[in-house]
Amino acid sequence: DVEVTDEEVEKELDNLKQQFFQGDEDAYLAELKKQGLTEEQVKNDIRNTRLLPQKVFEAVTKDVKVTDQQIQEFYDQNKAQFEKPASREVRHILVKTKAKAEMIHRQLENGASFAQLAKRYSQDPSSKNTGGKFTAQQGTLVAPFETAAFGLETGELSGPIKTQFGWHIIEALGDTTPKSSQPLADVKQQINQQLLEQNKNKKFNTWFKELTARLRPEIAYAPGFQPAKTQTGPTTGDGTGTDAGITNG
Repeated sequence: DVEVTDEEVEKELDNLKQQFFQGDEDAYLAELKKQGLTEEQVKNDIRNTRLLPQKVFEAVTKDVKVTDQQIQEFYDQNKAQFEKPASREVRHILVKTKAKAEMIHRQLENGASFAQLAKRYSQDPSSKNTGGKFTAQQGTLVAPFETAAFGLETGELSGPIKTQFGWHIIEALGDTTPKSSQPLADVKQQINQQLLEQNKNKKFNTWFKELTARLRPEIAYAPGFQPAKTQTGPTTGDGTGTDAGITNG
């Protein structure tokens, strides 16, 4: 009982025109001509390979839900996924040579503005325009930088630190925020969405295998249209592949 209306096809075609041609009808028609397609062919493709598979998937999986128990079990089994690493507000200046790093270090010790020197000299494009400021997260930085950044006293300035990127001058702006775990309440919606997608895919794949097995005796192909047996689509009951390729989205 799944049906795609002409109005839905037209709406999807309008969306695609906007997405790929910014609504320019002439550009759309020029592309059709270039591809050797008619608009009717495009509409049939939208109906049969885009909207119809989506509707089939939605119809088969409409009753799938995720329970609170499933969410709790996933959270308990994957707590590392929801850990926030230790972090610290720092700022740094990156240059290519030790001599330049030492020169900048001397200027900073004599009261020069860290932000101004960062904007002038730093080779780090992601932080130079903020005066070298960024949030350092433990476990995400190259080792020499991380050791220095989390080993400094608050307000302390490092000497030149060498990494694979060059030479750094680092200043610790705040205390280290310890590693912590996100409470279940904060990630419940995220887990629910992840499990819902998994459960829907599982339900659909089961349905598809059962459908294929049931209809196998009734399926026939015109000469030359027998699909190759691959493992790229949903698998049939005997382990061979199918060309149906019906997926969510």
